[in-house]
Amino acid sequence: MYKDLVKKQLPGISDDQILCEPSRRNTAPCIAYAAYKIYSKDKDALLIVAPSDHIILQEDIFIDKVKIALKAAAENDWLITLGIEPSRPDTGYGYIQYNKEKLSSRTDDGIRKVKTFTEKPFWNWQRHF
Repeated sequence: MYKDLVKKQLPGISDDQILCEPSRRNTAPCIAYAAYKIYSKDKDALLIVAPSDHIILQEDIFIDKVKIALKAAAENDWLITLGIEPSRPDTGYGYIQYNKEKLSSRTDDGIRKVKTFTEKPFWNWQRHF
């Protein structure tokens, strides 16, 4: 269904570069499937997971941060997550708590070590109706 749309929007890529989810399983299995397929082709590949329901208003800043993250991941074999400072509590988002110290003394690239990640709260609809 989406494969034709992807091919139309990205005509420069080949069919074997388009991974279609074999069945609807949710985000984590889809990411695992993509990571497996990419790793089987290139063990040194870097993978960016970017959910399509995010709005990015300052694309130039986002691109700069992604470049910093890719460089750090390649040089250190790190898993990196991007986050923004919350402006308010919101049950629609998970929360990253991080250590304040810089990971590199060379520059302040904004990369910090994650202390904890709290998934967005689960709302139990049955209890409230």
